[in-house]
Amino acid sequence: MAATTQIATRHTFDVRPDFREAFLLSAFLWCGVLGFLNLSAILGGNVSTIGEYVSIVIAPPFAMVISMVLFGAFRLAAGRNVLIAWPLIGGAALAAAVLMTGADYGSQIALHHLFDGHRMPAIDRSSVMIVAALYLCIYTTNTALLWITSANRHMREQQLRITMRDADNLRAQLRALRLQLDPHFTFNALNGVSGLMTAGRHVEAEGMVRRLAGFIRATQDYLPDTSIPLSEELALTEEYLDVEAVRFGDRLQVEIDCDAALEGALVPNLLLQPLAENAVKYGVGPSQRPVTVSIKAESAGVDRLRIIVANDGGGSSNRPPAGSGLGESSTRSRLKMTYGADAGFEAGPTASGYRVEITLPLRRQATS
Repeated sequence: MAATTQIATRHTFDVRPDFREAFLLSAFLWCGVLGFLNLSAILGGNVSTIGEYVSIVIAPPFAMVISMVLFGAFRLAAGRNVLIAWPLIGGAALAAAVLMTGADYGSQIALHHLFDGHRMPAIDRSSVMIVAALYLCIYTTNTALLWITSANRHMREQQLRITMRDADNLRAQLRALRLQLDPHFTFNALNGVSGLMTAGRHVEAEGMVRRLAGFIRATQDYLPDTSIPLSEELALTEEYLDVEAVRFGDRLQVEIDCDAALEGALVPNLLLQPLAENAVKYGVGPSQRPVTVSIKAESAGVDRLRIIVANDGGGSSNRPPAGSGLGESSTRSRLKMTYGADAGFEAGPTASGYRVEITLPLRRQATS
């Protein structure tokens, strides 16, 4: 079925010129051609009577009005099979040439009777055929220009539709990813609350629920496919780490370092929370000593931003097991969907813990 539709589309004439575009294009062509020919005639001394000057003035309006026959033919051919459409348009160009030839000679006869001394052009068969052939060439050019400009516009419109469709698909994928992440985060957070309750740490569990509610409330204002200033993203990540600090106490140390000049840089919202969650789960969770989770934002060259999320929880042992979570995979996916190949993502163990490095284009909020 898809192949049949594609073949049918390929054999259908889909060019539909806009009236204003067709009129202005025809006016430009005819005024240019006739202007050149008539100026040459004037400079050559071949125009001397009032009637001849009048014929120069009325020729372009006649030509432009008749060129609308081509516009009508394009409109009539739109949606038809190309085997019908192209002969129809070719016939329209021939008809326009015949009409213009008739209008030319008819106006010359009328001017000859209205103005004394108006010279009549030769009306023998050979002369008429030459004039008609000249007009046919010009109207064929007119047809080609209409087709080229209309086909280009049609192609741009198709490209715009494809771009809009791709953007809609991207937004849908980002929403699906967030719908996947939200219950994952909520499960981990509630699991932490459950652990505190089981351990009899009811006051801390209550504090964690209160902070968790504040964090969730703060994130509800952001759509999955929007970007926010880096300062807001860091503040949200810090709020999340404050939630986890209730559970881990002094075992979780947080360091956030951001160049003030980069605070207005735009990043996808909640980009860092899954990475911070991984750092806590695999770095702080298994450790019995204090672990520092650090987030650093810095310039990475011209128009590039680097963000590093790291912890010193103990080398390769705190690497997220393959397939164990969504933190790194979700971040990779969001970066790829948002920036394509223009973003970088590297993750791996260090001598003291684990480190994730993100590089992305430096984009700032538009200033009004």
